[in-house]
Amino acid sequence: MTVPPQAGAPVPVVLCGIRGYGGHHRANLRRLAGEGRVRVVGVCDPAAPADGELDGLGEPAWSADLATLLNERRPAITVVSTPIHTHLDLALTAVRSGSHLLLEKPPAPSLAGFLELAGTLRATGLACQVGFQSFGSRALAAVQELVADDAIGRPHGIGAAGAWVRDARYYVRTPWAGRRRLGTGSGAADAVDVVDGVLTNPLAHAVATALRIDGGDRAEDVAAVELELFRAHDIEADDTSCLRLTTTRGTTVTVAATLCAERNAAPYVVVHGERGRIVLWYTEDRVLLERAGHGPEERVHPRTDLLDNLIAHLRDGDALLSPLERSGAFTRVVEAIRTAPDPARLPPGAWHVKTDGAAPRRVIPGVGALVDASAASLSLFSELGAPWAVRRTQIPPRRRAGGGRTARRTLHLAGDSTAAGKPASAAPMTGWGTALPRFLAQDLAVANHAADGRSSRSFLLERRLDPILRALLPGDLLLVQFGHNDQKTEDASRLTDPFGTYRHCLLRYVRAACDRGARPVLLTPVERRRFDAAGRAVATHGDYPGVVRELAAAEGVPLLDLQAETLALWQRLGPKGSKDAFLWLSPGEHPNHPRGARDDTHFRPHGAAEVARLVARGLCAAGLLAPEDLRGTADPPPLP
Repeated sequence: MTVPPQAGAPVPVVLCGIRGYGGHHRANLRRLAGEGRVRVVGVCDPAAPADGELDGLGEPAWSADLATLLNERRPAITVVSTPIHTHLDLALTAVRSGSHLLLEKPPAPSLAGFLELAGTLRATGLACQVGFQSFGSRALAAVQELVADDAIGRPHGIGAAGAWVRDARYYVRTPWAGRRRLGTGSGAADAVDVVDGVLTNPLAHAVATALRIDGGDRAEDVAAVELELFRAHDIEADDTSCLRLTTTRGTTVTVAATLCAERNAAPYVVVHGERGRIVLWYTEDRVLLERAGHGPEERVHPRTDLLDNLIAHLRDGDALLSPLERSGAFTRVVEAIRTAPDPARLPPGAWHVKTDGAAPRRVIPGVGALVDASAASLSLFSELGAPWAVRRTQIPPRRRAGGGRTARRTLHLAGDSTAAGKPASAAPMTGWGTALPRFLAQDLAVANHAADGRSSRSFLLERRLDPILRALLPGDLLLVQFGHNDQKTEDASRLTDPFGTYRHCLLRYVRAACDRGARPVLLTPVERRRFDAAGRAVATHGDYPGVVRELAAAEGVPLLDLQAETLALWQRLGPKGSKDAFLWLSPGEHPNHPRGARDDTHFRPHGAAEVARLVARGLCAAGLLAPEDLRGTADPPPLP
């Protein structure tokens, strides 16, 4: 057994793997040796060090055999920074020789290997720090403290995104790069697991950091894992993938990552709350707090080196920042990917080759926006409309026996306060979804799931689509109208970019409906009441309606252009007459509004009815309803 390091004396260290990421460890050991904190007593690598490669590290012994080197040099700490498939054997060799470990990620390429290493560590009482450098950042604790202090309200979930550029050299630099398994002999039984995919190696920190922030980072904390694995490169492993994980405490965690981005972007983790969000760029230790009613607050936090922390643990009893057991949930993800079917190969039309750098690289157009949309809405690629990720199942609408008109169907509404039902305390405010049934035949049902204050993104984050999907049957309609709250620049939990997150979120509704044999219907947002000095009705939704129109055309989805129709309606009614459609009340006119109201967004009952009439007519004009499915839509009486 190695003698514990003595206070004040340099800690003897062996570095296993001096090239690749081992170069980072050489530089760190050079720093610590210069401070008198460590003494590098040996290095292990298949090839002898080149001249100057070990400058600043003293005169460490070299060996290609770790067991021999450890037996001769008896280090207190062994740093293992070698190919993934060698981690477990080398780590076990170090522990069984009596050495503590700093082990690069992933600690093992399988759950069985992870558990074997964990059991050996328990039996020996030795320490193992896993090389998730982000775990050394004070930023993680800062995010957790903000959540605990209710800074963003109740969390809805955690998303993570990483979009990096890797050219052709990346996958030819070593025999194991981009491999799922690697042959070590003549037969299949000799192959060893590698699992060198985007989620398990280059952007593994995104997975591990998201789990660590939640606190569900141990192996027993994972309840379920959904995977979508793809590859644009000619490799075995995945280079563009996403996952959605559910922890045993009920947290939803999504991670979307690619090595085929148009450009490099700093990866991040975002915690979504009911009143805001927290973003951590974990490679920069930078935390951004965005919440309703406050300006953005940003801070960069310090970081503790993991080898420094391991030394402090051995000498002073400091808690390890990245102990092996806190990588358990991450290893469950590794295991899910290891045992999953091989990643789907993307067709050539899904990517193109760029030659603007030192080597050619494959780029998936729009993938940067796609991973951002995944993190923003906790959605998988297939739910966000990526054409190469979607499996669409079209089921024809239900018909009565013998043909004829469709059988009883339900119109499901997903939207915001302009469509939502209202409590009695809000009267006379009325959403158009409440008025819709009066224009439909009795064998058509309306399930109004629209909710006040929701955007296309926050509706998804709060899992409000889930009950709709559970109830959705073939032949049903899903009407989707968002846009008002997607423009809330002061509220990051609702804000969407019209050409990015907004479009991707709408695609999720479309894909989900199609997958269940239902008919999605996209509605542009109803227009607010606003007039210019000349009395002309003014459009207020910016680019959002245009995105809905474009998306409906691109996807072949029915469109109800409520924005254009209501803008024309308000123009016909004029600045004065249109007030009667909206919640304009004089003081004392209604007990719920003793001081009156001047609301140019929400409707009174007759205004809601006129919008509902437009919706019913539009569904008939689009062929989604038959004329006999409607009632009372002709010749509307004038508004009072």
